[in-house]
Amino acid sequence: MIKCKESILKSILSEPITFMKLVTIVECSPETVNKYVHELENQKKITHKKGKFKIFYNPLLEIEKIEFYELMLNNAISSTVSLLLHSKDLAQSEIGEKISKSRPTASRTLSVLIKYNIVQIHYHAPFKTYSIKNKSKIISWIKQTNSSLMDNMSDNLLEMLSY
Repeated sequence: MIKCKESILKSILSEPITFMKLVTIVECSPETVNKYVHELENQKKITHKKGKFKIFYNPLLEIEKIEFYELMLNNAISSTVSLLLHSKDLAQSEIGEKISKSRPTASRTLSVLIKYNIVQIHYHAPFKTYSIKNKSKIISWIKQTNSSLMDNMSDNLLEMLSY
């Protein structure tokens, strides 16, 4: 059981994680994970953010990065961010087509990313294109909050930064 507690602490301190993903990674029963998570929170070694998902994280990590992690749990948002990291400027219709989402979904996704200051709009008559505002910052946030996503994208890291 001590191994389980140590594994939970190590996983949470390394990067933010949802409860279900934590249960899967540490290979302990949900009840055991829940017990140790509460112990670790009471000891102030970890903390959590409750939203659509309960996200556990290192208390030293900035809340802005936790919110980014929470955003990236949405498939349309993570696909759009990944696509825009690999591209220069794209129109909304191109984004929707490339991530296989409807126009309304692409529109809502872009609105959220603009609201969180991740994406910027470039106005060209008669249309608009979108791009990541600060690619190096977003890449560093992905490294700190979701290393598996970063591993999937790392093959094209130089390509991402060159756009």
